[in-house]
Amino acid sequence: MLIRGKRLKRRRGQALMEYVILKNYVTQTVSQKRSMIQSQCQQLVDQISQSGYVHGNESTQVDKQMRQLANLYNGRLIVVNSNFRIIRDTFEIDEDKVIISEEVLESFLGTDSSNYNADSQFLELTIPIRDQETKEIEGILIVSVSTEDVSEGRAAISRTVWILQLVLSVLICSAAF
Repeated sequence: MLIRGKRLKRRRGQALMEYVILKNYVTQTVSQKRSMIQSQCQQLVDQISQSGYVHGNESTQVDKQMRQLANLYNGRLIVVNSNFRIIRDTFEIDEDKVIISEEVLESFLGTDSSNYNADSQFLELTIPIRDQETKEIEGILIVSVSTEDVSEGRAAISRTVWILQLVLSVLICSAAF
């Protein structure tokens, strides 16, 4: 009975170690992805503002960069003007529709937001588009990207952690006898 109790404690310890390692991996990976996307989108937001894109001016450079970012991150980019109207959607589904959400409202108040949903494997960011001179918010860039790569990496690390735990258990058992 005592041996079974030790095994149970060891399993709990192993599960805790695996949980901590995997949780840390996901947190760090999502944080890095968020930072990378924010940095690239800030450059895009500056181009959108300079070109007058939210006011109806055409810009092939902005369109091209939006498509590239959407393809790079397997995601979707949406530009919303100050009337909450979607003026550009890389999926071309919701253009000319109105969007009102908590995140969009907060962005119009000047707050960047980001939400990670592990279940649906998506990361969504909202970034205010500011007028270059007045610094007033003239639109919002909404970015929704897949985090499927994070889940795949987590699964790979989970297998590695399991093998490591197995090896450590064998070493501990052989050292005990």
